[in-house]
Amino acid sequence: MPEGTYNNDHFKMGSVMTHQKAIRLMQESWQEVFGEPLVLSARQPLAQFQAALDRFTKMLARHTPDSKKLQKALKEVSSGDPVIDDLFGETLEASAQERSVAIHRDMDMVPPRVCMD
Repeated sequence: MPEGTYNNDHFKMGSVMTHQKAIRLMQESWQEVFGEPLVLSARQPLAQFQAALDRFTKMLARHTPDSKKLQKALKEVSSGDPVIDDLFGETLEASAQERSVAIHRDMDMVPPRVCMD
């Protein structure tokens, strides 16, 4: 890996911790707007993130007062972290193909032995 790669925002976006933080912020936003938890049945952070993205994308596409509240709540919680803000920008507002490209460069796709080497 080239020197400085760990400081690259795209590398950080692909990290498990970033997805976990994004999921937590999405759950907080969902709870705030709808008064109920965002239940995600997947176990891996990437799968949870994809499930949350699907729910958010469908809700935001409705263009209802609740969807506008949800979008505002998510922007507020992510505004303090440019990596999370970029992650949401690249995935929530992306086409299915663009989202697929962003997800395929994800750290969850890297076998653990590569990281250990």
